[in-house]
Amino acid sequence: MADSRPTIVLTRPLTDDVESRLQRQFNVLRCENAAQREAAALAAMIARADAVCPTVADRIGAAELQQAGSRLRIIANFGVGYDN
Repeated sequence: MADSRPTIVLTRPLTDDVESRLQRQFNVLRCENAAQREAAALAAMIARADAVCPTVADRIGAAELQQAGSRLRIIANFGVGYDN
């Protein structure tokens, strides 16, 4: 049986409680190292995702988003503030 949960990309590790909850609701793709956060690797992960959860330290530019396609529905920052 195929998993019908949406897929989310996490660019960095989050708190255990947040990751636990996300794992129940999503197929979670993690950037395990800095190489996976580089533009080409990140774009490939985003292309498979319904959602992306970066942190304030991550940069996601037009090149990465152009490869996302219509599947990507939300990019939600894990952090505080409004000017990032």
